[in-house]
Amino acid sequence: MSIECSLYGYFPDEKRKQLLSMLTAITGSEAETFCDHEIVYKPTVETVYGPQRNDDVVLSLVSPVNGIELENRSWTLVQRCQPEPPKAGQKLANHRVIHSTIVEGDVLDFMKELGYRYNQLIQLLL
Repeated sequence: MSIECSLYGYFPDEKRKQLLSMLTAITGSEAETFCDHEIVYKPTVETVYGPQRNDDVVLSLVSPVNGIELENRSWTLVQRCQPEPPKAGQKLANHRVIHSTIVEGDVLDFMKELGYRYNQLIQLLL
């Protein structure tokens, strides 16, 4: 049996080596370098701040960068929810991340049809 865990958060650069060492000890696997192409989408029409504000959802399309042309890539739709404050007895906040793999169709047109515009981000993770 294998378990996949995703860690999201910020840590000081001087703690990077220590974090990778701890993760290697826990998982028994060395760190791998990979590069993802992430397109971050915001609603085209955002509601104004105040009591009438809707929960505008920011979505991302994520794909590994491995020499495949943009139109032929396999994309994953990702929603990173707002952190929820800890409940009684919890020490840490809950920050849900929802992944959904899109396997067919034009995902860029799909996002446009949903009423989203994009900003691009290419991240190299070590």
